[in-house]
Amino acid sequence: MRKTIYIALTICLLAITFAVKAQTNPYITRVFDFSPAPGQFVHVHPNVALGADSASVARQVEQELAGKETGMVSLGAFGGYIVMGFDHDVINQPGVADFVALGNAFNTSYGTNGEPGIIMVADDINNNGLPDDPWYEIAGSAYTNCIKNYAITYYKPSDSLDNASGDIANYIAWIDNQGNSGYLAKNIYHSQSYYPCWYDSTKTFYGTFIPDSVMADATTGYCDVFPNNNAQAGINIDDAVDANGQPANLTKIRFVRVHTGVYKVVAPFGETSTEVCGAKDLHATVGLENTKVEDLVLISNDKQTVVFNAPEAGEGTVYGAAGNIVKQFHVDNGYNSLNIEQLAAGVYVLTVKNNKQNYRLKLIKR
Repeated sequence: MRKTIYIALTICLLAITFAVKAQTNPYITRVFDFSPAPGQFVHVHPNVALGADSASVARQVEQELAGKETGMVSLGAFGGYIVMGFDHDVINQPGVADFVALGNAFNTSYGTNGEPGIIMVADDINNNGLPDDPWYEIAGSAYTNCIKNYAITYYKPSDSLDNASGDIANYIAWIDNQGNSGYLAKNIYHSQSYYPCWYDSTKTFYGTFIPDSVMADATTGYCDVFPNNNAQAGINIDDAVDANGQPANLTKIRFVRVHTGVYKVVAPFGETSTEVCGAKDLHATVGLENTKVEDLVLISNDKQTVVFNAPEAGEGTVYGAAGNIVKQFHVDNGYNSLNIEQLAAGVYVLTVKNNKQNYRLKLIKR
């Protein structure tokens, strides 16, 4: 009788074990297109040599960003964009952040250094590994007050202006589809060409535009506004909408596109430009990349406590949805009880490491 109960209990425990798929790399692995708008960091981030073409620039950016979050590129003024891809599907887990479009914001709460980039996502519906399926915009906090289908055209400056240094007010001319026109000025800090060398005499960019009047509202749902490890930097795939603003109802994505969502020049520092450091799947196993990983056995998970069984002792770390460490503790061999009463509601990942093996477990705080 006891043996029968033990077998039944073992089956039940295995049945409620969370199967968290380990990814070898939670970061993007491909850059399909890098098309920055004119800006003071063009030819600087990245350091592109004159004479480069679009394909070689995309390869250079891929080397800068793929598989990590320590690289960085600038998208320039409004419209400049990058198209990136994962080597796996990022799964939409309803109600929680699924990925982060990585930027270089450093403030812990939204402030004047926010440079919001509009985020779009796509699934690989035709399974060809290319971003040629429908795109859907992440409806950020300022979505309803933004200008949709905005377009701006930049004009290549003359050689005399391009080679000049110092503060040149009438440097790169532009017009938009709202009846506006103006110039992107060259500032005193950067003397190289602000116009990408691989473009023709004009370059037009399209996309959702965040007016100055609502820029302060552009907080959640954007790139380069909150630090990457801040929970508010996380992006929920549930927020993806179609061209009519209706929910896209995506179950997964493979590709991420980011474009600078504002046109704002702050003298004497230059234009506001979204910086991108890649993208990260928040459901990939955190901290255990490129290692053999096994699942822990979950015994129970309620609002106050998680009970689990660990086959070996080790050091435990609980990660939040944005990849931030929220708790660290020692894990014993056998049954362990973890108090989660102080954690906010959401999904977490517990990792356990020792000298022999790595383990993980998905936790839910309701």
